[in-house]
Amino acid sequence: MLYFQSFFSKIKISSTGVSNFQGTNFYLTVQNTGGSSSIVRVENNWVTPDGFKQPHPGIRLSDYHYWKVDGLLATNFLSKATFNYNGSATTNGYIDNTFITREDSMIMYYRATVADEWQEVIGYSRVPGGSLIDKVGHITIDTLKKGEYVFGIYDYNAVGFSENATPSTNYFTVAPNPSHDTFNISITLPENKNAKLQITDESGHALENKKINATESSFKWNAHSHKPGIYFVSLFLDNKIVQTTKLILAD
Repeated sequence: MLYFQSFFSKIKISSTGVSNFQGTNFYLTVQNTGGSSSIVRVENNWVTPDGFKQPHPGIRLSDYHYWKVDGLLATNFLSKATFNYNGSATTNGYIDNTFITREDSMIMYYRATVADEWQEVIGYSRVPGGSLIDKVGHITIDTLKKGEYVFGIYDYNAVGFSENATPSTNYFTVAPNPSHDTFNISITLPENKNAKLQITDESGHALENKKINATESSFKWNAHSHKPGIYFVSLFLDNKIVQTTKLILAD
């Protein structure tokens, strides 16, 4: 027998600010009401969600639960949405505890309807509560949409990536690095292969998602609008992360 449990909360929103949806591990930070009231309904469904329709080697979806967002949203309604996780062995814990390994490998996926494929959310950030392995923190997406959301995670053992390991094949190089503004990324792809470059900050917030076709050999990232610090550039082939390099943006 399939065990299913759902917690839901429905809130009428008529002002900006934070709205906490009790019992769902979810809250909104409303930035624009759109000039009228909205009704937002959030379900946290404690059942294994549908998997990918097409294979995504090296990526697992949560087998614990997923969220569904519905309601009546005013035109121009704009809100960030935060999804909490707590896999610690505490009273409020055990959420995704066997799913989470390192929090910086977590991904947020979205689909508008059950007929759609899960797609990585464009514009989100991970905020660990403490260390990257205490399994406590949250993911915040920049723009809430009606539909379904689920946690994913990179299985680094499956994709052959280790934070301290040197990749067997260097698909790209970066120069200069450190840089004061611009990083030139030279790319060598396998024949007839397309790829994706993703640049993130230290919190895991994606700053750039660039599709690279098989004929492209370079990409220039102009970082002049970002604060000095550490960033990361990762190359994906067939939805697998095959190389990650640290970028140092100097003062």
